[in-house]
Order: sequence, then structure tokens, then C-alpha cells
Amino acid sequence: MSPIVFTTRLTGIGIKTVREIVQGDLNIAARSVVDGTFWYKMPSCGLKTQNVSKTERWRRLAAALDEQTRNLIVRTIDDLHRSEKPVTVANVIEALTEDIDHPVGRTTVLGILHGLGYGYKKIDNRVCLYDDPRIVSARKMYIERIDALRRQGYSFYYVDETWCFKGMKHRRDWCSNLSPHEKKAAGLCSGPNTPANRGKRIIVLDAIGLNGFVQGALRIYSGKHEDGDYHKEMNSEVFESYMQDLLRILKEQEPLAKICIIFDNASYHSRSQEQLPTTQWRKPAIVQFLNLHEIPYDPAALRLELLQTAKDWVAQREDQVRRRRVDEMCANEGVVLLRLPPYHAQLNPIELAWGWLKGEMRKIIRTMTPFNVDRSPLCPRCSWKTLTQRSTASSPLVLRGSYNQLLRHQLVRAMSSQEQVEIQEVFHFYDVRGDDKITVKQIGTALRSLGQFPTEAQIETLTKQWEDKETRISIEEFAPILHSVQKHASKLPTHEEFAECLTHFDRDRSGQIGIVELRHMLENNGEKLAEEEVDLLLRGLPDDHGKININELVRLVLA
Repeated sequence: MSPIVFTTRLTGIGIKTVREIVQGDLNIAARSVVDGTFWYKMPSCGLKTQNVSKTERWRRLAAALDEQTRNLIVRTIDDLHRSEKPVTVANVIEALTEDIDHPVGRTTVLGILHGLGYGYKKIDNRVCLYDDPRIVSARKMYIERIDALRRQGYSFYYVDETWCFKGMKHRRDWCSNLSPHEKKAAGLCSGPNTPANRGKRIIVLDAIGLNGFVQGALRIYSGKHEDGDYHKEMNSEVFESYMQDLLRILKEQEPLAKICIIFDNASYHSRSQEQLPTTQWRKPAIVQFLNLHEIPYDPAALRLELLQTAKDWVAQREDQVRRRRVDEMCANEGVVLLRLPPYHAQLNPIELAWGWLKGEMRKIIRTMTPFNVDRSPLCPRCSWKTLTQRSTASSPLVLRGSYNQLLRHQLVRAMSSQEQVEIQEVFHFYDVRGDDKITVKQIGTALRSLGQFPTEAQIETLTKQWEDKETRISIEEFAPILHSVQKHASKLPTHEEFAECLTHFDRDRSGQIGIVELRHMLENNGEKLAEEEVDLLLRGLPDDHGKININELVRLVLA
């Protein structure tokens, strides 16, 4: 029996396949027919070579270096950066020759640089995006302030301004890839036209609350400029006049309500009661300011010296001098004024209404519509008023939900990464459905797991918005509750103080307390616990003939 047939019967592989394998791998060929010498070509003993990408070759080249050499190359490049020299392959080789004895080729160094993660690209030292600490602090203060006002029963009204152009149209559409010549040959138009001139502009001022736009608060002004920045036409006089009207309207509509008005930090929202000296002031104006406030100065001093004297005086009396006119107007009417944190326009829900209104305006506005014809159904003034009335009927719930969602998202962002991880772990532990939510009934337990110990009355107040206690809430909905509890948390007793309180129930001074007595105390005294909560507390504690060690109990509770 031949070896090929034997292999076929032993393995079950076909004769033809075995013969091809033998012929292909061994490739036995006669070397000399005369003396019967054969030449054997045996298969390679190593791994089969594969095509390797350039990136993989670079990675392997860098990985073949020892750690000391890799660090040397990285430090060399860093030194070039610090010395403000450009990093080139030639510069790197020149710097490395001082520390490496053997010569290094340009291609090798280039591959190593790529393998170490370097690339030739545009310089950008902004390694990551982060919030400015001052912005974070301002956002935190705003959230705490609005949370306190909300719990005090204030009604919130948000004020903002926007614009509308005569030639405003949509900017995106489905357009063909054909050239204008091809479109013309096919009998097609060149596509949607964009207005050559955006035309005149109207500036809109309005206020919005939970019930929609405030009735009678809409003000529309005709603009004079046609550039893209409407802020040039808004000024403090216009805004302060609008605020006077708005305060009167709100007081007439809600005479007994506690009102809070919120808007952003635009300069024309914050004009001071008194104009303060700036570098543009001339010397006579500065002297007049100094005399008005009886500030001593040297009459022979230069203008810049007098200006510095005035600024020093203002810096010592910031709260007295920099009183804003709008703040005084609101204070005189008993209205609380709150400003959004810088760069947080998304916290103003009126921005959501602006987006919808402008989208509708783009559908109905016409370039040829005269702005001064208020009776025309396509007049931007009339269209905006009509849309505002339409949106008010359906906006309250949408705006309320959208704003609350934004606020909850900001609260979660304000937490540290460690706090977010801890909350996620608690939710994962109590989540029985796998949807990253817990029930309202579990809020108290979750808070205690996070080291917070609110009373049952506090929990009831914080969760009264949910009538069904089986309602499931997300981390974003849980964040405001945790924030409120943390803000009003009282100091926990120490281990010794807690143990001393429990020793009053240890009649025989054995350091233990009876389970029955402890259960009765927890279920019937003070902030009463439910039976399942007591079971959860006592679970895992060693039971010594119906008694529990006081120190073990205190350690568990304060853990």
C-alpha cells in the first residue's frame, strides 16, 4: 500500500488532495537522472509571512525598542518643543547622535516617530475641552439660586431678544449635483434661490413663562442696519423701557404672585445707575466726576493719573457704585432678578420658542413684503404676532419639559466623576429591570446608600410630584433631589455619639441590644422605618441569641 493511499484511508482526505499537498509542500523533483540523485524542497519551518500594513510596521518598529530608548526619543522631541525649534527628522537624528553610538537612518527614525504616535500636523495645544472654573462656579450658583426660588414658590419669566429679516429663507435643501449648464440643458432650474439682500430687519423682545408667552409683552422694533449683528441696534434705553412695561404687565396679571425674571448677561441688560470713568473719558469729564463725589485729587495731575484715582475709588465701592438700573427697577417692584451664567443661553427656554418661530417664519415670509404694512397677512410683524399666539396655546408643557431636562442635565454635569460613578452603582444595584432607573419608593434608600440621611418628611416633600410611587425615574431626575438633600444635609453623629445613644437600651451593659426592642424602636419612634427597611438594615448582622452588638450596628449604619 502506497503512503498516499495509507494517508487517505487514515485521515479520510481524498487521494487527489493528499497528492497535491505532497507535491506542493515537498515539491520533489529529479536532480540527476543518471545517478538517481533527488533534490528535496522542504516547507518553511517559520510562520507564513503575511502582508503587513505600513502602520503596523511602524508600530512593530517602535515596540522593538527598549523603554529607555523610547523615553529618550520622546524627551528629545519635548526638548525641541520647549526650545521653540521645529521638530524635523534631521533635528531628531542630530540630537540622538549625542546619546546613541551607532548611526540611525532617516527612514528608521521616521517610522519610529509614527510608531510612537507622532504625526506631522497643524499645531494645536488645546489638549482637551474643559469648563473655565469661573463659569463652573457661576453655573453652580445659578442652579442653587433658582432651586431655592423654586422651592419658595416663585413664578419664573424668561426675557430675551431676537431678530427677523425681510429676506430670511431656509439655508439647506436637497440640491442636485449637476452643474448649472447641465441643469439648463435638462430644462431644470438652478435650484432654490438665496436672497441677494437679506433686507430690513425687525428686532423682537418678549417674555415667556410656564403658560407660554406673556400676554401683551411682545415688542417689535424696526431695524435700520442690514448686517448680521442685531446687537448694534439694541441698547440699554430700549431694554430698560421694555422692562418697565413688562414689570407693569406682570404686576397687573399676577398682583399677589412672587415673580422672578431671568435673562442673560448682555451689556445692555446691565447698565449701571451712574456712568463710570473709562479710558475714553476726557480730562474735564474725569475732574467733574471726582468733584461730584468729593474725591481728593491733584489739580496738576495728568489725565491718566486722574483716571486711575477715579478707578481706585470705584474699586473700593463696587456694590454701591455699580448698581444696575434694571436691578433697581425690579427691586422697587418687589421682583427678584436672576441672570443666567455666562455662555449658557441653552438654560433660557425662550430659545426653544425662537427656533420654532423662525422656522415657521421662513415658511411664510416673502422678500417683497413691505415691513411697514401692518395689515398685510404676510407682513413679518403680523406673522410673528400670529405665530406667537399660536405657540402659546401649545408651548407650556413642551417648554416646561425641555427646560427641566436641560436643568437636570446641567446638575449631572456639575457632579464630579466620582459622584456620577457612585450614583450609577446605586442605580445598578436597585434596578431590577435593567433600564437604569429606580422607583420613587426607592429614592430614600438610594439616598441613604449615597451617605445622605433625609427625614421621611423631606423625602415626601421632594417626591410629591409623583403620585404613583412605583414610577421609575432616571439619574437625571434623581440628580435635583440629591442636590437638594446635600445642600440641607445636617452633620452626622460620630461613632462614639451614636453608640452612646444606643447604650441607653443596653440595660445589662453587655454592649448588645435586643433585636425585638431595636425593631420596635425603629418602626414606632421618630422617623418610622417600614418593616422591609428594618429587615434590610438588620440583614447580615450576627445574631447572638436575639441580640446585636452595638458597635457592629453603628459601624454598619455609618459605613
